[in-house]
Amino acid sequence: MMGADVEVGVPHALNGKTLDVAAALCRSRAFVQRGACACRVGGLDAFRAKPRGWGTPAIDGDKARRLGAWGHAGTRC
Repeated sequence: MMGADVEVGVPHALNGKTLDVAAALCRSRAFVQRGACACRVGGLDAFRAKPRGWGTPAIDGDKARRLGAWGHAGTRC
């Protein structure tokens, strides 16, 4: 449960500066507001990269190198 001081979906997430920030970043107003609200709720950790659930590669390094060499040498135009 969120604390009483956290307001998700605040119309002016940056105290009326949302449009200025959006213009400076060349992004939409909604993008800036989502970022500001995420920062308010999760702090700066909200912007840190999260670990992804990638599995192990389908081919190992040796097979990948051979496949790459075959792809570069195998075409004729």
